[in-house]
Amino acid sequence: MVGTGQFITFEGIEGCGKSTQATRLAGWLSAQNIATSLEKEPGYGSIGAQIRSILLSTDHHHMDPWCEALLYLADRVQHLQEFVAPRLAEGTWVLCDRFHDSSLAYQGMARGLGEDKLSAILDWAHPQTRPHLSFLFDLDPEQALARARDRNDNCPVAAKEGRFEQLEMAFHHKVRAAFQTLAAREPNRFAIISAEGSADAVFARVLSVFQDRYPHVR
Repeated sequence: MVGTGQFITFEGIEGCGKSTQATRLAGWLSAQNIATSLEKEPGYGSIGAQIRSILLSTDHHHMDPWCEALLYLADRVQHLQEFVAPRLAEGTWVLCDRFHDSSLAYQGMARGLGEDKLSAILDWAHPQTRPHLSFLFDLDPEQALARARDRNDNCPVAAKEGRFEQLEMAFHHKVRAAFQTLAAREPNRFAIISAEGSADAVFARVLSVFQDRYPHVR
């Protein structure tokens, strides 16, 4: 498995800590001399950055759910074509902060647009690339949103991208339940990680799962 590009994604509700853990695992892999690319959705690359500014802006609270979903998919197709597929082909390990499971959870299930419709669009536009491993960081929405809103209060850039943090708590409970449903369907791909506790404690859980999956990476 080592030397073959692996696609690993990090999922969860707002404030679950997935971005921190993606950064930590990317650093750990680089220290093992594994070519690693840390990426995110939405917003990776110049086109993605412009789509991100539309999707997450607090000025766009009136965005139609289908507009939201299709913008995420447009970002994803560009990201796959421009970055993910070429890097995997050259043997780079790609770690991505959010991927298609977020669309299924947020737009397909919590927004009620339908998972099959969203997946059909991605399958038509870019059918080849799917994650090898997906970490799902699970945390009570009240605790997670408190973290996220505290972060936004202390970071002007994050505050401008806080559209989802402004949504009602019931929505975030739906998203958490949706992620849990997705993980239950694919237990061989998903690893559910408790996001309780310090970043160090959570990373220890991540690394334990990772080393079980990839025992030759040390």
